[in-house]
Amino acid sequence: YLVHTYSKGKVKNNPYIVMEYCPGGDLLEGMQRNNVNISVAAAEILYGLRDLHKCGKVHRDLKPENVLLREDSTAVLTDFGISGDQNNRLTEKGINGVPKQLFGTFGYMPPEQVNPRRGNATVLPTTDIFSYGVMMYQLITGELPFGKLQNESDLPSYIEHGKKGLWDKSRLRQAPHGFEWENLIEGCLIP
Repeated sequence: YLVHTYSKGKVKNNPYIVMEYCPGGDLLEGMQRNNVNISVAAAEILYGLRDLHKCGKVHRDLKPENVLLREDSTAVLTDFGISGDQNNRLTEKGINGVPKQLFGTFGYMPPEQVNPRRGNATVLPTTDIFSYGVMMYQLITGELPFGKLQNESDLPSYIEHGKKGLWDKSRLRQAPHGFEWENLIEGCLIP
């Protein structure tokens, strides 16, 4: 559905990658312009994740900026630069056993992806599901679920709230139709 560009986009006998032009911008821009049906986009993203996971891949950097909109406002998953194979380690370890680098965007990463001591944790589809919950919360409320994350000093508190599963349910309930999303988002944001 959404990942056809990724999973089926190869052109026969053509070594070049074909990239689809998506004139609608990214999902966050589309939401700000009010030309995206959030329920439809949410389903399209899940179809894309399903296709990606069926191929044995995990996106690892799902966020509104990595979902582009076609001319008809269909949502398309993009930016597979740090995607990984399921069941591989989250990070590469250096010679002393400490991860070399963390990949992803902190505001959307599940706690196991953020924790450098968990470098032996494996990449699973749940990584994308957690990020999906963060993204949907943000699109509905305009905020990230685990508190403000405007600069580096906010990061420890944000990560700690994520580890403990402490997210602002009241903000979601106050958003238009937010109560309709609460069970879905709560299921996604399990650390």
